This record gives sequence, structure tokens and C-alpha cells, in this order.
Amino acid sequence: RTVTGVQTCALPISPWYVPGRDLIIKGNKSGNFRVKLLPPSPPSSFLTGLCSWGYNYDGQLGNGSTIIDSPYGESTPVQVLWPGGSNFLTGVISLSCGGHSAICKDDGTAWTWGNNDYGQLGNGTYISSSTPLQVVGPGGLGFLNDVTEISAGGYHSVINKNDGTVWTWGANDSGQLGDGTYNNSLTPLQVLGLS
Repeated sequence: RTVTGVQTCALPISPWYVPGRDLIIKGNKSGNFRVKLLPPSPPSSFLTGLCSWGYNYDGQLGNGSTIIDSPYGESTPVQVLWPGGSNFLTGVISLSCGGHSAICKDDGTAWTWGNNDYGQLGNGTYISSSTPLQVVGPGGLGFLNDVTEISAGGYHSVINKNDGTVWTWGANDSGQLGDGTYNNSLTPLQVLGLS
């Protein structure tokens, strides 16, 4: 494995693992990561689920901590935990990372963790989290479902749903939520004119 850069990034290790294949992981702040995955030996030492590394000042690694191994970040992968720190996060079909991390799972749910200064976690609060939180539904009712893709912007998040609609939440100082306003949102809003 070779890693360059210190931007936080998350990588689905299984079932997308391809021995010896280089992967380019894009962050949203300072460039890309180059990762080479090597075959596990022995298999019991192989990390499963979702792993992350890099900066962790706001818990964006998702391992239940904000502690890092150096001032430059966590230099080896750590496993992302389920809420409350139990078990490992699996079933990831789409992921994005930066100051916060975001995934959607194979059951159509969306989950976020890390920095939440502008509500970019989509859980109805401004409280950062060091483990994944499920994204609430519009107006804070229920939870988002039928999510097929997710992207973590600098301070906002965007998802595509199975019905073709696009939803956003978080910072909106430049109109990045696409709702016709410049107001931040703690919960998902549908982007106007896209379906």
C-alpha cells in the first residue's frame, strides 16, 4: 500500500478489493490519494468493511475517536464503526470524503460523520460525530431512503435518489444547495428543476 497526501479518505475494502490494483481516491480539499492494495496474508488480518485514514480532528475517520497518530493524521487505515462504536460498517455502495465523510449503503440509506459546522451531516444538528449518523428525511422526518449515490462537498452533501431526484443539505452561502436560496439547511432539500 502506498499513500500520498493527508486528506481524510475512506475506502471500501470488501467486496471491491482487487489484488495489486491501484485506486485513485478523490478528496475535496488537497488532491488525490494513491492506494495500492496488496493481497491479505493471512486472511484473518485483512480489514473488512470500510476503512479510512488521514486527518481526524472532527472524527471524520469514523472510528469513534478524534485521536490521531501524528500531527499529519492517521497514516494507516482504521475501520469505520457503526454508531455507538459497535461492529464495522459494511454494505457501502457509494462514498465521498473530506472534512466530513458520507456513504450510501446497499439498503438505500445515507450515513455521514465528521465535521458538522454547517449541518453537512444532515442529522438536524450542528454537532460533529466520530461515528456514522443516518441522514434524516426532509424536514427532519424519518430518514432518507432509496439513495443511490452520495457526495461530500466542502461543507454540504448531495445525494441522488432512485427516482432521479437530487437532494442537498449543509452550507449554502454560494447557493450550492440549489434550492433557490442562500440559507443553510440541517436537513435534506430537493434541488429545484432536477428529476
